[in-house]
Amino acid sequence: MSTNSTKRRVKWLYYGRIAIACGLLLILLLKIAPLPLLFDTFAHIRLPLAALAFALSIASVAAKAQRWGIVLRSRGVEVRYQYLFTSYFVGLFFQQFFAIGIGRRCRACL
Repeated sequence: MSTNSTKRRVKWLYYGRIAIACGLLLILLLKIAPLPLLFDTFAHIRLPLAALAFALSIASVAAKAQRWGIVLRSRGVEVRYQYLFTSYFVGLFFQQFFAIGIGRRCRACL
């Protein structure tokens, strides 16, 4: 298999995972509340404040991943920042959706 077709396949897998995640989130939202209630709720969101909250959340994760990078480099472990950033999000996911702090243990295993 050539590298060009491999890159294309990886790109499609990446976009496929995003589409599946968005679809599952939509199904979850529709199970929680009826569609008119969702539209009414989202209509009252202040977009500048929501964008600011999202940006601050991403910046917080970026800073925490950077801190882990500093700790790991001081211990002689070289890890790419992108890996730390995505691993931190994986840990946050497990911490939010599973009980008893399993996210911290998952993040430690990565």
